[in-house]
Amino acid sequence: MRVDLLLIVGAFVAVTLVAELLGAPNTGQAASYGVVAFAFTTVLVIVKRP
Repeated sequence: MRVDLLLIVGAFVAVTLVAELLGAPNTGQAASYGVVAFAFTTVLVIVKRP
């Protein structure tokens, strides 16, 4: 469970940072991309659970 949480939060942080580095107009938009990655990763973790 701890690994799942780390994966979900890591996806949010990683995508937000990549969006910032690639030139997102502001931090809010970069965080929006992070939220999408967070939601996608959360669904993947839930679906993969036995």
